[in-house]
Amino acid sequence: MLRGVSAQTIDEILARSFLANPAEASINAYLIDFNGRRILVDVGAGDLFGLGNGGRLLEALAAAGAAPETITDILITHVHSDHSGGLTKAGKIVFPRATVYAGGADIRFFSDVANAAKSGIDKRFWTQTEQTLTPYVTAGRVKPIDTDGEVVPGIRAELQPGHTPGTAFYTLTSKGQSIVFVGDVIHAGAVQFPRPDVTITFDVR
Repeated sequence: MLRGVSAQTIDEILARSFLANPAEASINAYLIDFNGRRILVDVGAGDLFGLGNGGRLLEALAAAGAAPETITDILITHVHSDHSGGLTKAGKIVFPRATVYAGGADIRFFSDVANAAKSGIDKRFWTQTEQTLTPYVTAGRVKPIDTDGEVVPGIRAELQPGHTPGTAFYTLTSKGQSIVFVGDVIHAGAVQFPRPDVTITFDVR
């Protein structure tokens, strides 16, 4: 999956961190209670990857006392299924009150299946977008981000195309401090920190 480096070199670099192929990936989402809103940054894979492969967001929210209907805003870093798959379950909207924000370029790119052949990326990303994002679009609950700026009070979006056409970073600022939420800037830290020239096959540029 990594590009610009040989398999042998990958194995050598992984070994320095006491890792070996295949290395396990992580899927993360973030819950923010802020300014009277309950916000998610990304929603994981939902049930798209099968049992035992992610899909534990609702369980984690329940443990935190955050029912799906209390979520007001969802900030998607990019539309790939491991970041947006949790928007639906069995084709139904999971977060009925939430407004979903995502890069406009991502929404347009992954809504047109003709882009699958043009990009050389697996067509399943388009099929999964149809399953997960389209119900919110139909319900009028998606707001495309086409310029940098505040998306909800106290949180600013900054478009950073590269991994996908509409990748967005989100910066929360409060009491003179900030935290930035990003998705898939790197995929294999043990390899890409020492070799930042290494990219992954899912990057569009």
